Amino acid sequence: MTEYNQSKPQALTAQQQLAQEITESLIEKKLIAPNKQQKLAQQISMGLLDAEDWALLIDMATEQK
Repeated sequence: MTEYNQSKPQALTAQQQLAQEITESLIEKKLIAPNKQQKLAQQISMGLLDAEDWALLIDMATEQK
């Protein structure tokens, strides 16, 4: 008999949920590149981004247009 790992995915914290919503919105508006979403959401939820980081991310995304 095969056992399957049926562990439930961990629920997101309020900070993680907000960070995910922020990154999804920024991607929809083409202000950040989609490939940056996961790492950016982590950084947002941990409070690791400053103004220069935001400016760089937006500059990089808008240059790709």
